[in-house]
Amino acid sequence: MSPHELSTDRLRLHRWTDADRVAFAALNADPVVMEHFPSTLTLEQSNAFVDRAEAAFEQQGLSLWAVEVTESSLFAGYIGLWQATFEAHFTPAIEIGWRFAKEFWGNGYATEGARVVLADGFERLGVDEIVSFTATVNERSCRTVPGGGGGGALGGESSTRERVYEVPCPGYGIVPRRAPRSEAESMSE
Repeated sequence: MSPHELSTDRLRLHRWTDADRVAFAALNADPVVMEHFPSTLTLEQSNAFVDRAEAAFEQQGLSLWAVEVTESSLFAGYIGLWQATFEAHFTPAIEIGWRFAKEFWGNGYATEGARVVLADGFERLGVDEIVSFTATVNERSCRTVPGGGGGGALGGESSTRERVYEVPCPGYGIVPRRAPRSEAESMSE
C-alpha cells in the first residue's frame, strides 16, 4: 500500500484525481512536451495512462504521482516510480520518471520531486536499485540525471544514501542504489 501523498517545500505529490486528468491531457497533447515521444496522446490515451498509474499504486504500492505546485495549487505534471519490463540490459527494473508541462520547466521541480520519490523507493519500498533513462536527444532530462550533460542534478550522496553509477547520456541515464553500509554502521546494530 502506498501513502496518499509525498511532499517537498514546494511540491505536493499525490494520487491522481479527476481534476488532474484535464490538465494532464493538455500536457500530453502539447507537441513541445511530447517532442521526444512517438506522438502526443489523445484524451482517451491520457486517461488510460492515469488509470494504469492508479492501478499500479493499488497493485504494486508504487507508481507515478500527480505533482502540484503548493504555492499556486496548479497541476504541473507527474513524477514517480514505474516497473520497466521491456527488453534491455538493465531490465526488469524500477524506473524513476517525470513529465512536466512546459510552463513548469526550469524551476528544479523534477530534481526536487525526484529526491523525495527516490527516498520513498529506497526507504518505504526497500528498493535496492532505481534506473532512469531518456531519449538520447532529450537534453533537459540528460541535465537532470547523473552522468548527463549537466553533470546530473540528482548526482552525489543524499539522505537516501544512494550511490550513483554514472552512465553517460546519451544512453540510459542513472542507476542509483543504496550505498553499502559502512563497517561501523553494521557493528552498531
